[in-house]
Amino acid sequence: MSGGPATALGVGAAALAPDRVRLSNAPWAALNAAKADVYRVQKESDGLLWVKEKIEASGFCAIRLVLTDGSPIGSLNAGVEAVLEKVLRSGCHGFRHVRAGRH
Repeated sequence: MSGGPATALGVGAAALAPDRVRLSNAPWAALNAAKADVYRVQKESDGLLWVKEKIEASGFCAIRLVLTDGSPIGSLNAGVEAVLEKVLRSGCHGFRHVRAGRH
């Protein structure tokens, strides 16, 4: 990201209670967060909800792959399907949504 490190990340979530939300998807830049995790949040004076703590893990996980030339998994130029095939052969399963891009 240009402009320095991120200090906040907007995330889609469904309200469960005034102080509880369930993530709609895996945030791209958040560590230890996955689709359907439940968090305790607090509304701040700016009107935004801010995460205070994870209170329930969903059982999903988010795996972020950074592919470079010479990567053991392959480069992105090999094609997303070829890379996914290698990941699936390693024992991972449950892929539903894959987005590829260059950064």
